[in-house]
Amino acid sequence: MMEPRTSFSSLVDNDKPVQRQLLFPLLLVFVLIIIVVTALLYQQQKRALQEAGDALLRDSLLELNETIEEQSRTFLALEKVIMEDAELHRALKERDRAFLLQQYQRKYLHINEQLKVTHFYFHDAELINLLRLHKPERFGDAIKRYTAQQAYLTRKPYWGMELGGIGAFTLRVVSPVIVDNQVLGFIELGSEIEALARSAIESRTAQWVVTLNKNLIDQAVWSVYHPESSWQQFDNVVLVGRSMNTLSNSWEAAVKQLTLSGGQTFINSERWDSVWHVGQLVLRDVRDNAIGQLTIFSDISTQKKALLNTMLWATLSLVALMLLLLIYFYVALRKVDWRIQANKDLLH
Repeated sequence: MMEPRTSFSSLVDNDKPVQRQLLFPLLLVFVLIIIVVTALLYQQQKRALQEAGDALLRDSLLELNETIEEQSRTFLALEKVIMEDAELHRALKERDRAFLLQQYQRKYLHINEQLKVTHFYFHDAELINLLRLHKPERFGDAIKRYTAQQAYLTRKPYWGMELGGIGAFTLRVVSPVIVDNQVLGFIELGSEIEALARSAIESRTAQWVVTLNKNLIDQAVWSVYHPESSWQQFDNVVLVGRSMNTLSNSWEAAVKQLTLSGGQTFINSERWDSVWHVGQLVLRDVRDNAIGQLTIFSDISTQKKALLNTMLWATLSLVALMLLLLIYFYVALRKVDWRIQANKDLLH
């Protein structure tokens, strides 16, 4: 028996129970799948950006530590060369401050420019300062810093990061000048954290801010030697250096947030039309005391754009797949309804 013919118009006009009952729930399931997958991709993107920021922060810490180690070795070698000068031995014995200033002032200016030496001292055998080439007007005070005391006690070179009396967090390398088993004095070279950070971290994709804890610094002394710095800018810390010319409001807020609560954050910079990951490292001295913070702003715009493109293509591919499946089920269910209707017609 031949199957009855059914016109296209009758197919359109007839009710399609299977299609009507299943197609809409399938559509809801597909939409739900797209929403869930998109949400998962978004969370994955956030984690990927966080990991990218963490990696940049770890790299910055590694580069800073490597710079400190390299600078320490350089300063030790330089001090070894300086202490071989017989005229230096005489000047230290006789406490000839005028000779030291005349002989080493130009050398200090040279190594300051070439090697980022920001501090250059001569101390006598009892650690009384004879000359600060970076601040010749200050001398005659007893040096009580840990690095100097350790060099004095061990009669060997000693170095490490240390906070000075005027609020300078500095890599200090102290070497005793010993002739015929007699300590004639000490040479101390130093490089402030700003110079170290600039050498280690600064690039097109990273900016930094150095802050120190206020409770470790005398405000009156700080104001004398750092008149350009605002003591009131932050509650618990004071700004000592930055790589950017100005600190925008959003960046200043990020520094305040991380200083108070720690962790990490992201900020959008309208000035550079970019996205920045902001992380903070604790600065510790040679005795492992927390002295301040190094806040690093890492430009992750490239990573974010790449992840957004990946997320967009993945979402579009999923939508296209769901659409193809929906079309397939639409056609399949229409055929099922057509066959059901055809069987009904045969029964009648």
